[in-house]
Amino acid sequence: MRNFDVFTGQTTLLTAAFIYLTICFLVAYFLGRKRQVGFLMTMFFSVLLTPIVGAIFAMYSKKLPGEHM
Repeated sequence: MRNFDVFTGQTTLLTAAFIYLTICFLVAYFLGRKRQVGFLMTMFFSVLLTPIVGAIFAMYSKKLPGEHM
């Protein structure tokens, strides 16, 4: 019974990591790829710091030429 609790904790941690990385990916995809900073740098800052900081970092970067809202 005790081993089941360990696996439940690991599953919860993996689920949280998956959700965090998915949010980081979405921020990098929708904000970073249209900016000069790019997808990879936005993803890097989102994972390293937080997705909010990654979004702010991407939004302060200049848009690529030809990209309009």
